[in-house]
Amino acid sequence: MANITVAPIAEELTMEDYVLVVVDGCVHRISYEDFIKNITLGGFDLCAAVQNCIEGIGVFPDSPEPEDEPPHMDDILLFLPNRTEDYFFSEEQFEESYTDPEGDELSKIRIVGGELEGFSFEGLPLYVGQEIDKADLSKIEYDAQDTDEAYQQYLLIKVIAENGGESN
Repeated sequence: MANITVAPIAEELTMEDYVLVVVDGCVHRISYEDFIKNITLGGFDLCAAVQNCIEGIGVFPDSPEPEDEPPHMDDILLFLPNRTEDYFFSEEQFEESYTDPEGDELSKIRIVGGELEGFSFEGLPLYVGQEIDKADLSKIEYDAQDTDEAYQQYLLIKVIAENGGESN
């Protein structure tokens, strides 16, 4: 680090300005005042510079925190014969349809609407607002309607990630 050169533009800096220092490909932002002190006192402590880089890479005090992207659940489609009873969903069906941009795990689901007839949880009818933990998803049961005609039925849910983020 002894080969630091001062570019002509550095003469225009004030003590309140910042300088970017690159150490082994790692960028660290320090105040111009600290930059001058380090040069005056014999250079930079490489270990401290690398540690600061690892702790603060890409995040500066005036940078906004990156927003967490919401998780997403693809549709789970079932094709069941009429009058099918005791169909239990599996945790895997939900996990295979679940994605989260940051890689957060599925924590639970919340029932937000749909046609709830025939759906139950631990023997009791599902209701809007009900939250079901990931470990209990296999306790959701569906009994198909008693009809001779083909029909479609849907259940609207929101997925909630382990960090608290939820789908739109």
